[in-house]
This record gives sequence, C-alpha cells and structure tokens, in this order.
Amino acid sequence: MSQATLLNYNIYTEPLMLEASTLTNSSYGKLQICVSPPSDNSEVYCDQIHLCIPSNIVSTTNRFDVAVTSVEGDIWENNIGGSTLQPMPDLGNTFGGRILQPMPEWENNIGRSTAKPMTSNQENTIIIFKHSKSADGEPYVMKFPLNFTIEIFDLTKNTGVINNMFISEHSSINGASDFKWSKYDFSLVIKDPKFFVKNFIATIDTNDNATNNTAPDDIKGATGGVQNKEKFRLLWEGNASNYVVTQKLKDSTNKQIYIGQGNYVDITEGLTDTATFILDGTQVDTMRGETIHLFETITVTVSNPDITPASITVAGDTVLTGNTTIGNKLETGQLTVSGVSHLYGAAEIGGADANADLFVHGRIDGIGILPIGSMIMYAKAQYIDKLCDWVNDEGKGRENTPFEGWQICNGNNNTPNITNDFMERYGICYMVKQF
Repeated sequence: MSQATLLNYNIYTEPLMLEASTLTNSSYGKLQICVSPPSDNSEVYCDQIHLCIPSNIVSTTNRFDVAVTSVEGDIWENNIGGSTLQPMPDLGNTFGGRILQPMPEWENNIGRSTAKPMTSNQENTIIIFKHSKSADGEPYVMKFPLNFTIEIFDLTKNTGVINNMFISEHSSINGASDFKWSKYDFSLVIKDPKFFVKNFIATIDTNDNATNNTAPDDIKGATGGVQNKEKFRLLWEGNASNYVVTQKLKDSTNKQIYIGQGNYVDITEGLTDTATFILDGTQVDTMRGETIHLFETITVTVSNPDITPASITVAGDTVLTGNTTIGNKLETGQLTVSGVSHLYGAAEIGGADANADLFVHGRIDGIGILPIGSMIMYAKAQYIDKLCDWVNDEGKGRENTPFEGWQICNGNNNTPNITNDFMERYGICYMVKQF
C-alpha cells in the first residue's frame, strides 16, 4: 500500500469548506472526487477504486448518497458499506489497519446507491466503485476522466481537520493479470457554520478571562457541581446577533435571566436546587426576512440542594440544625410528629405577625413549662361554645381536643372544686386559700 496511485485524484467539497452541524440543525455537504488518467497518456488498467471514510465521524449517521459521472459507455458500479459483487482475489489485503470483507447490508445499484448504518465494530465506511466496462471496449482501461459525487448527510458537530481518509486503487500498467493496490491519503476540513451557537457550559471560574475550555455540562471543581448558593458563570460560543438565557422553573414556566450580545452571564446568587438553563441565539436571515433560532441547554447540578418536598417521612433519628420553617405567611404548612421530639433553643409558632395555633395531642413535660397541678384561667370567647364538646360530664378534656390532658377544677379526678370561686393573687391583703 505504500505504492503511489497510477491515476490522478483531485478532491473538492461543496461548500468549499464543509460546515459542522449544530445540536438543532444538521448540515449537508458534497465530496467531489475527480479521477483522471496519467497526463502522459500512458495506459492504466483499473477495476476497483475504494473510498474509505471513518465511520460515525464525517457523518454522525453514516448517511451517504453516491453517483458516478463518466463518458457514455464507461460503466462503473458503486456500493456502500459492503458488496454483493464477487470480491477480487486479493481483497484480504489490509487497508488502514482493517480487513475489507463483503458485508450483507449493501444496497446495489448501477450509478447510485444509499448507505445503511454501519455496525459499531466497523472502523470505516467503504464505498466501492467497480469498473465493469470501458468506453472503447477494452477491459478496465482508464482513458477518460470520471467524477464520483458523495453526498454527506448529518455532518459532524466537531470542527477541525478529519484525517485517516484515503482512496485505495486496484490498478496496473501491465493488464489485469498484474493488479496491485495503492493508496491516496487526504483529509477534510470542517469549519463552524455561518450561524452557530455551541459549547454552552457552566463554570465556577467567574474571572473575566474564563474561556470555553470544558465540555458542555461540565462544572470545574472537585465536586462535579456547584454548592448551594455558590456563584457560577454560564458561558457559550457563537456568532448570533442576540442571546437570551432562561431558567426552567419547577412550575414549568421560564424565568429570563439574560438578554444581550455577550457570551456569558454570572449567576451571582447561585442556586438552591438543580436547574436547567436554555440558551437561545438568534440571527436575522436578510434574504428571507426571518429570524433564525439556535438553542442549547445545560443542567447545573447543586451538590447540597435545599429540600422542599410536599411531605417527609423519617424513620429513625432526625437532627435539624439552623432555622426550620414549616410553611410561611402565604401558604399553610403542617408538621406532624409521632413520638418524642426534642427542641433545643427557641421554637416560634406562627411568627410575630401571624395568628397560629399549636395543637398538642398528649402530655407536654419539660423544664420551663407548666408543671402538673397548675391551674389556669381560660376565656377564649370564640371557643367558649365548644367547651361542652371538649370536656366530658366529669369536666375531663376529651381526646383530640385542645383540652386533652386537662381537667376542669370541679372536684372530680383529684382536682380542687373552685366552682363559683375566682382565683386571687397572693400578697399582703390576701392569704392563700386552702382548698
């Protein structure tokens, strides 16, 4: 395969430089291969020309359409992905580090064929052009130029140079009995499309010299995500005339956080939970008078998010550090505790401006609260009509009411009977009444 090809090859692309696809737009291009005999008009015999294209690289889906243009009477057959034609005796030779074998998934037509997706173990998509008849009747003689056109669908999203492309030529100057393989290497250049938006990333590097040097969805830092309320930057590349960045909220609405012509936005307040951001780049098509949109999305993960579920069920010990809020002024929240709960520090029910109730089903014991045997006066007007429902005939508080665990001081259940009496303060003018 180190032998130089006997035929001449000129390779062109349409457009002149192929343009990469984007996440929302698949690019299309053509590869033109012009094959011509030697300039000295010496006779060259050629029965096969193979075009080897790295699989899943040039086209992400390996979609190609192929056509051959030649003089009348010069017949070439072409196939993609393998061949139903009988292989030549030396097809076991290696090309580019792999063995060429016939593959059953080929579609075979004269002058045109369509590629099927290759299996994952194929390194190359092989397009075979077989010379079946020369225009002057001499087998395999190359006297006239011809042109191979390969239409490429779903061009790669990557930009740069694609190497490892080559043409294998099965030819001879001494007739069909002396065919040998030779190789012609070439490459393709893929550039950014005329309108592109790409590399939408998040980074905790918010310096002015931060660049797009990480893959999409990649957060710099050891945690693989941002910390709760940690400042970070959304960064992108593109040539749009305007950008809009929105954040998807949990209620399925979008919150606009940036609009302008720049290439980054700082999220100074950070996030309290994982969130998805949408980048919308726009450009006006002056020919058609339409606005073109290109979109990119990124999900930023918060390593230690706030937890705001509708309900929490905990089996085992639960330790809460810091402030704990159940509901707020705009919504109703409820905390139900079964078992023993320990509160260390101040516990606020309702807040300074709220009118909230605390219902306790069971006994409250502890230092700093009313000890057993305490007597209180009760005169809450809006509940006074419910008193008969909250105590039984003996004056004992019923279960699941505010009076549960309490007893009216009527002499029942070891309580003093202060019916028709009034509690007085103890001091110089009054003596403690003995019940």
